Amino acid sequence: MQPLLDGLVDAEQAGTAPAPPTAIISYERCKKQRDAGCVTDEGLRFDDSVPVATTTLPVRADVGDHEVIGEDVTHRVAQRPGSYVVLKYVRPVVKRKADAVLCSWPAPLSLWSGSVADVSVVAGMLIDKFCHHLPLYRQHQRLALAGVQLSRATLTQWVHRAAGLLAPIAAAQLRHVLQSKTLAMDETPIKAGRDTGKGRTKTGWYWPLYGEDDEVAFTFASSRAHKHIDTVLAGFHGALLSDGAAAYASFARERPELVHAQCWSHTRRMFVKAEMDEPVAVAAALALIGRLYAVEVEIRAQQIDAAATLVRRQRDALPAVDDFFAWVDA
Repeated sequence: MQPLLDGLVDAEQAGTAPAPPTAIISYERCKKQRDAGCVTDEGLRFDDSVPVATTTLPVRADVGDHEVIGEDVTHRVAQRPGSYVVLKYVRPVVKRKADAVLCSWPAPLSLWSGSVADVSVVAGMLIDKFCHHLPLYRQHQRLALAGVQLSRATLTQWVHRAAGLLAPIAAAQLRHVLQSKTLAMDETPIKAGRDTGKGRTKTGWYWPLYGEDDEVAFTFASSRAHKHIDTVLAGFHGALLSDGAAAYASFARERPELVHAQCWSHTRRMFVKAEMDEPVAVAAALALIGRLYAVEVEIRAQQIDAAATLVRRQRDALPAVDDFFAWVDA
């Protein structure tokens, strides 16, 4: 689903391509487009989940006798500062008159025994940290400004323990992703912890896996070595889509039942690097690869379903691939 990259159409196609259509955008057209998707006259867009606080202004006293014949409405986007609240549960202690036995009720359940954290503050902390990239030290400052005194170590412990609660969900998602017939895998560096010996931040690696049901499972390793692939994909059978990293090629060579499908974008990149040395051959290679990209552009433009996409690729993309490899062999 990646977009078309510049330079993928050969010179002949580029020379005959029609000029892109132009349009003069007038004020009336701009307002028409805005009204089609806007909620307010000011061009404001929001969905039904956004609360709307309505303030009706009174008629000025100096107007005198009048009749209301309509109303003018103005919208503004406002922000209400995030706040914290302490939940106080008062549990009565009673003494039964019959036998003088004292009775009370247990406190409401919490995430962890003895913890002062409500589930809402832990969920909000995870969302701020991992979705909005707000570090814990800034969340700690925000708590302090709101008058809540907690140590930063406490926040770190909450995040760590919450990750433990979510671990079964992550493991189940990884198992489901590995059931895909076609699986994409990549690796990306991430700073994780400190090397106490050298006093520098260590580099770890995320190895995300993308499955057929539009799910991504993130696995982590302290290195980029292929042993992590051996561990994670131990029981995988199907097609593995990857870039040209040697670790994937090494993994695929040891498993003849695996189909190693490498990336056309990375393949094309290597030809571009050779353009100064072999301009004629590179131009031919890019034109052949460009045919594949042109097929994908048509598929996306027509928004056809998966079955029709397979038919189109078999009809148009497969001959393009065969022509490319025939050119390589020649």
